[in-house]
Amino acid sequence: MRADAEREVQTAQTIANNDKVTKVLMGEPKDAYLESKGLKIGKDQNVDVIGFRDNGTYDLGEGKGTNVEKAKSQFETVGKALGGPDRVASQNITVTKLPPGYKLNSKGQLMVVDETGK
Repeated sequence: MRADAEREVQTAQTIANNDKVTKVLMGEPKDAYLESKGLKIGKDQNVDVIGFRDNGTYDLGEGKGTNVEKAKSQFETVGKALGGPDRVASQNITVTKLPPGYKLNSKGQLMVVDETGK
C-alpha cells in the first residue's frame, strides 16, 4: 500500500475508534457528500476522512507526509462547507514523521516549536 493511502486508512481508523462517531466516509462517498455541501472537489481544499456524530458535528481527518500547514487550510475550507467551526468536533492529522518546527505535547496535541525545539 502507498504511504499516503496508509496514512488515510490510519486516520479513518482513529476517527472510527471514537465512540461518539457513528459513520465514517472517505474516497468517493466523502467527495460526493462534500459536493452536496457546495465544495468543488478537485478545485477546493479537501480532507481525506469525515466522521459523523449523532449530535450533528463532524470529525475531520487528513493524512500528511510532511506538509502540515496545508492541513490547516483543508480543515478550514471543509469546516466552513459543513457549517462553520462549531460543527467540527475534532481535526485529526496523521503524519509519517513530524516535519521540523513541530512536536507533540504530552496529550498528543500538535505544537509549533521555535528553532530551539521549545
